Amino acid sequence: PFLSSTTNSLDLDWAPSSETTCYANSLICDCLLDQPQKQLTLQDSLPGSSYRLHRQCELAFGSGSKPCPYMQPCAKLWCTGNARGQQVCQTRHFPWADGTSCVYGKVCYRGACVDKRSTMNVKVDGRWGKWGGFGDCSRSCGGGVQLARRECDNPVPENGGKYCYGLRIKYRSCNLNACPETGKRFREEQCEAFNGLNLNTSRLGSSVVWIPKYSGISPKDKCKLICRANGTGYFSVVDGTPCSPDTSAVCVQGKCIKAGCDGKLDSDKKFDKCGVCGGDNQSCKKISGMFTKPVDLLVTGKQQGGIHVQLLVEMVYSSGWSNARAQKDILQLIVTLLKGQQQ
Repeated sequence: PFLSSTTNSLDLDWAPSSETTCYANSLICDCLLDQPQKQLTLQDSLPGSSYRLHRQCELAFGSGSKPCPYMQPCAKLWCTGNARGQQVCQTRHFPWADGTSCVYGKVCYRGACVDKRSTMNVKVDGRWGKWGGFGDCSRSCGGGVQLARRECDNPVPENGGKYCYGLRIKYRSCNLNACPETGKRFREEQCEAFNGLNLNTSRLGSSVVWIPKYSGISPKDKCKLICRANGTGYFSVVDGTPCSPDTSAVCVQGKCIKAGCDGKLDSDKKFDKCGVCGGDNQSCKKISGMFTKPVDLLVTGKQQGGIHVQLLVEMVYSSGWSNARAQKDILQLIVTLLKGQQQ
């Protein structure tokens, strides 16, 4: 028969460790996070002992395909087929299945015909290799993240051995210096990067302005960049992006990681009641009351009783309050303070 080589190639195996090697932040691995209906165990025997050569041809090329005669054992699987009415031999360039009998007392293993006893290898549990160096900082200012990785290759697990347990990636804070004041949050700047992009849709023009969407976002999606205009786009935010405006936690590899108000990962520092990072609540005092006069009185930059009113008003406006009533109450409190100091 004629020989016909096909260029298709197949992945040879799926190891139990393949699930573990999927990064936690990789969206393509989400299908591995659900609980299995029942626990399955892999057979210790090699697949060639269960699927004879004839069956391997049928699995590769369809029903009726048979092994071609006179082929070299183990190296490549050549099977019969039909092309333009003629019988041909074809291959997909992968070897006979491990464990397939080749000659008496020998089996195929990794494309070679070897003694059957040499395939009965002892299980080897994997161990972690050395940590690699930390990479570049994800941000040039405002608190970024550096990542370091290690691999389960010292040794690599073999013959059903256990995969390494523990962290494959570790991280640390970097570039904690404050960014130049632009009046915009880091998430806003990331959304703005998509302004003017041609999204190949008639519903959105290139002049659309993208802004962050904060409300209605589930906790698991807080590290996705969700921008809204007349539509919504889903992207992954840069490491070091705050998970939301009301938390100090930051995004690292698609997950919210605890951080302090000082921007450091795993820091316990919090803002006190006065808005001071790591403060003791002693730098301010609570003043309550009602003010019914027009808020035009707020236009001032004078120092009033140790509090710069204009700065406080700017903080209120820039904080992006979604509750109009809460913002009005804060303005009333500030104005009451101003009125009391002027009397």
